[in-house]
Amino acid sequence: MDPIDSLLGNFGRYQLWICFIIFLSKFGVGLHQMAIIFLAPPVRYTCTPSCSISCDNPVYDKSEFDRTIITEWNLICKKAWLKDLTQTFFQFGVLVGSFVFGVASDRYGRRKTLLISVILEIFTGIVVAFLPDYWSFTLIRMILGISVGGIMVVAFVLVMEFVGTKNRDVICSLFHLPFTLGHMALALFGYYLRDYVHFQMGLSLTSLILLIYICILPESPQWLIATNQPFKAIELMEKVAKINGRPIDVVRRRIEAYQLDSIKFTHKKGNVVDLFRTPNLRKNIIVMSFTWFVSSYCYYGIAHYISHLTGNIFINVVASSSVCVMGCLLVIPLVKNFGRKILVIIFHTFCGICLIIVAFIPEGIASVIMGCIGVLLCFMAFIVSYIYCSEMFPTIVRNAAIGIASVFARVGAMLAPFVAGLRPHGKWCAPILFGVFPIISASLCLLLPETKGVGFLTTLEDGENLGFYILYCPVMYFVFINHKLYRKVADFLFALWELYPVALFQWCCKTELHHYGDYVNPDETTIIIMNHRTRVDWNYIWIALYHATQRKKYSTYVKESNSMDFFSKCKHIFDTISGGTAKIKFVLKDEIKSVPGLGWIMQLNYFLYVKRNWQEDQLSLSQYVDYYKKLNYRQRVILFPEGTDLSEENRRRSLKFALSKNLPNYEYVLHPRTTGWAVLCSRLRDAGLTSIYDVTVAYDSPPQTEMDLLKGNLPKHVHFYFKRYAIEDLPLQEDDLRHWLQDRWKEKNSCLEKFHVDGSYIDFKAKATPKKHEPRSLFVAKLAFIIWTFFDVLFIYSLYYSILFRFWVIYHTLLFILVTKYFEGFHNIQYKIFNKVP
Repeated sequence: MDPIDSLLGNFGRYQLWICFIIFLSKFGVGLHQMAIIFLAPPVRYTCTPSCSISCDNPVYDKSEFDRTIITEWNLICKKAWLKDLTQTFFQFGVLVGSFVFGVASDRYGRRKTLLISVILEIFTGIVVAFLPDYWSFTLIRMILGISVGGIMVVAFVLVMEFVGTKNRDVICSLFHLPFTLGHMALALFGYYLRDYVHFQMGLSLTSLILLIYICILPESPQWLIATNQPFKAIELMEKVAKINGRPIDVVRRRIEAYQLDSIKFTHKKGNVVDLFRTPNLRKNIIVMSFTWFVSSYCYYGIAHYISHLTGNIFINVVASSSVCVMGCLLVIPLVKNFGRKILVIIFHTFCGICLIIVAFIPEGIASVIMGCIGVLLCFMAFIVSYIYCSEMFPTIVRNAAIGIASVFARVGAMLAPFVAGLRPHGKWCAPILFGVFPIISASLCLLLPETKGVGFLTTLEDGENLGFYILYCPVMYFVFINHKLYRKVADFLFALWELYPVALFQWCCKTELHHYGDYVNPDETTIIIMNHRTRVDWNYIWIALYHATQRKKYSTYVKESNSMDFFSKCKHIFDTISGGTAKIKFVLKDEIKSVPGLGWIMQLNYFLYVKRNWQEDQLSLSQYVDYYKKLNYRQRVILFPEGTDLSEENRRRSLKFALSKNLPNYEYVLHPRTTGWAVLCSRLRDAGLTSIYDVTVAYDSPPQTEMDLLKGNLPKHVHFYFKRYAIEDLPLQEDDLRHWLQDRWKEKNSCLEKFHVDGSYIDFKAKATPKKHEPRSLFVAKLAFIIWTFFDVLFIYSLYYSILFRFWVIYHTLLFILVTKYFEGFHNIQYKIFNKVP
């Protein structure tokens, strides 16, 4: 588990303070990045008769600016390109600084490298104001760019490592706000400081406040842990936890356990080459790099170009920067509610249209407004692209991907001044060259996957859910003809679908599953009880059951088949392929049945839904048991007795409950809800229940929510311990069953405590370490994955090209919405039809 989320909270008072002091550095970055607007503004001049050929001694109009780098070194006529070259050198310095200080921060720490970057920025910013010639000015300004690049990268990393995962997309958006405020403040500095020396000095002196970093800037706790400095990390995190009002007594124990987990599990390291090994990653990194290039190229270029348009330069700068301030705030609800891909496509498309319009309208207020809209759209595309890139690539190559994209962004920024400077050659040149590229970028983004709610991992899974749901739809009508046939076909399809997440997580995402303890008999009615470590446990229990289910040897299978008639043999093959005669069923929260696609599939499979209201749940449970008992149906019921996952908030609630009931405090599990379990066990005992499997799960790096999966925070190792109890060994009375479950959870907490210390479980009854089993071959799962992926492609193709199929999808979607709303699910219709209730 990420110690920041679990110990410090997602966003408390300390994180607010950190964001404030770090954001100060970004203000100076905005000043220096956009300073070229007032260092080299457009100036009017006339050549005297003595310099009519070479313009060595022109007469400048100083009514607006006293002195600029253009007037100081005569950067006009044939030397006009040099004013753009100085900005290109500056952006090259930003590129170098991003790389050098990024690497240095990993090796020497975030605090040291950020301090060095800030001091270098202040020093070079002051020195550059007094340099006597153009080339020394350009060289030192490039070094200033190196310091700015270091601040940009290290400040962002430091903020992200203090902020919990829940708020990172918001903070990522707000991180650009001080930059735009710095851009806006340039107009104020330029208005009062009309001499470029005074102007440059004024910008640099504002950064003196950053020297307070020497006294107050903390090191990143994640970096301290990663570099084996636990004592410093513990000291810092206890301080932060205290300020945030979090418990500090568990900090030391949790940090030490986290370090042990990090030592036990080694992770494969990725590099730049890995991004080009597979066609999918290769396509993604190429398109994403071009998107970053376009965003940077257009943003810096348009902002520079607008300042040169007809009108007041100060008003133009305030206008273009103000819309970016609005963009920082506007993008937050957009990234929360809309996909990254569609946002980038829309922003770049309309950005391109606005800029092309600028080329064909007269200069004036209208052109400034259209240009500002273009800046706004491009800036928001840049923010979304940063989030998009960080979510698109696997964890082991994410930094490499962002690094490559950043290089292309700097290249775009280096080219932008030259394109913006084409205005003297025709007012249409720059807008057209800026406007075409966003439209090309938007077109290429159509090739990228969506990561908001459907990242690489979940895109496959959710697409599979919808396609699989449509495949199920014809089957649902069997319930009105032959109920047993409907049940068999529906369960067979679902059993085949269970193989999909096995291949998806293990084959595609390289998750390793470790199985300890007993095997699961696929032909007996059983209840599988399991600790609810994260909200995504259900993704991994299918993998665990795939490996833990006891399969018959081939010779036994052949021997049994030879003694059967044709129909019995077909049934035997059917049961074997579908994972045994006992089908998997879940006990789930009632709201899950309303999830489009997946929730509707679960309705068709008649899972048990609970509302946490015993009066209603008792009726649902009775109907569920009665339905399957009358069908003479074997099942493996998966139950999470805790009722919710082990988040920090739920841990506090469990602790409060334990104190009120005088129960022990658990570190690794929550106290189980025992009433529903006891009733379910008693009712199923009368319906042929033969065993209980107590399952304990542990992750090397738990994905606490679905968002962790979307961001690529996938565990590399998942450990499942299965312990079988025969039903004869369990007590008969419901009160005794409740106590039996509480005893198991007490053992489970101790078992997990041992696991987090030395990496091994313990069987308390045998007083020994349970046996670890070899994983089962993934051949069958891979085959199912390929088949279902084919159906996905067929589903998408049909949805796109067939009007009839679109009608079929819309009809059944509306049907399930209505059935869920007015009948509380298709499973209730199944029960009434089966029992012939009007």
